[in-house]
Amino acid sequence: MEAARHAPIAHHVEAITPARLTTALGNLAPMLGRTRQQGDAVDIWSVAGLGHNEVRNSRVLTWLLDPHGSHGAGDAYLVELWDRISGTTKAGFPMRGIQRVVRENYPIGNGEHRIDIEITGAEFVIFLEVKVNAGETKSGQIEQYGKLAKIKADSLGKQHHAVMYLSETPPAAPSKCIPLRWKDVARSIQSVARHREPDALSTRLALLFAAHVSRFH
Repeated sequence: MEAARHAPIAHHVEAITPARLTTALGNLAPMLGRTRQQGDAVDIWSVAGLGHNEVRNSRVLTWLLDPHGSHGAGDAYLVELWDRISGTTKAGFPMRGIQRVVRENYPIGNGEHRIDIEITGAEFVIFLEVKVNAGETKSGQIEQYGKLAKIKADSLGKQHHAVMYLSETPPAAPSKCIPLRWKDVARSIQSVARHREPDALSTRLALLFAAHVSRFH
């Protein structure tokens, strides 16, 4: 009975995509305004059904990292995150010339090895693996993603490739990837938001997402 009661809610939330995020949550603006005045700590993202679901949290993260996202911050969130984890030093290339950020992509088009988030730049391909309350799905996963990233980069004529591993559990092969934690995501969002319009809906949503993911440890 309990499962049946919650099934329609899960189905409805699944239909919300990052491209329609601001519009879909636009009716929350009055609530956000009231909670700011009252000082209430309402987790809008939990209300929206994200919880600890990897797919749903990845979708919102993709929206924020996408320079073309409706948040209007351009590449600020992605560049700040890359700088925070010393990406340029660890990967050997800067986060410049970002072309696109896509979610749930099959990088070599064969229906295998789905990548949570793929970031493509003028000279690089990055795979971002997202984990919430979980570790690597199988042994050698990071090494496999590294090989796939190189194949994808070579096929596109890109000079560089890298794998970012977002999890609270350390990767089995840290030398094969750039590890990061959800607190890195949260702090990057907060850092960018300091320079954004504080009352803008997109800024409020970003900060609430930062508060939401900061609980993942």
